[in-house]
Amino acid sequence: MGKFFICCATAIVFSASIAYAADWRLYSANDVYKYFYDAAGIKRTGHNIFKVRAKEVAGSNMTKVLTEINCSTKEIRVHSITIFDVATNKTIASYKYDSPPWDFIHPEPEGESLIKAICKK
Repeated sequence: MGKFFICCATAIVFSASIAYAADWRLYSANDVYKYFYDAAGIKRTGHNIFKVRAKEVAGSNMTKVLTEINCSTKEIRVHSITIFDVATNKTIASYKYDSPPWDFIHPEPEGESLIKAICKK
């Protein structure tokens, strides 16, 4: 009975640690790029401020970005950027920013579409 309980407890802890699954949703696209955000991973970090993972896919290249979006001021700050080669499954470059500054969100369709997708939450 004791071994069964330990086995079940271990299975529950393990499954809880991998329970998070990304829910990548398309928010913009053009002839070259497709832009997605992870709807399941959106976290509120302040009043009307959300942390969200986004990715940009073009051919065999993919860029993942961890950002915070301030829906009140329409500003963004980038916490990390990772560039992948999907064909080889290798990281090309990775950048992490400890205290990123807030910056305005560019009015291109991709930026406006991300604001609409995230700030409606």
